[in-house]
Amino acid sequence: MRSRICPKLAAPQDVKLAFTCGKHIYLSASQYVDTSDSLYGMSDDNLVVFEEAVAKKYRVVPHASDA
Repeated sequence: MRSRICPKLAAPQDVKLAFTCGKHIYLSASQYVDTSDSLYGMSDDNLVVFEEAVAKKYRVVPHASDA
């Protein structure tokens, strides 16, 4: 599926919203799996992350490639 905003890019799984006050919110099309404390990607669930540390832990954009 292509993005309507930028047709050359595929639709993202994760989106980072940045506000002028310096705060960020991360949105992800992922489902939290309690039994493994992990995320199941490409889900029809919507995950909202408010803290940078949590985004890093679960590798939500922009931390998707962090090891």
